[in-house]
Amino acid sequence: MSDRTELLQEKADDLERVKRYAGEEQIDTIIRKVKEQERVELQARRYKRSYEAR
Repeated sequence: MSDRTELLQEKADDLERVKRYAGEEQIDTIIRKVKEQERVELQARRYKRSYEAR
């Protein structure tokens, strides 16, 4: 479990480094847009499966 915790902390630290370098607002905007794109793609796959099942 501690290996997983260390890995997650390392990833969080990396994200903070990127935010300092690129700007927190830009990174937050990118993350928000990517999450929205993932949501749209998931919804499209669900609709496609639903349509193909008919």
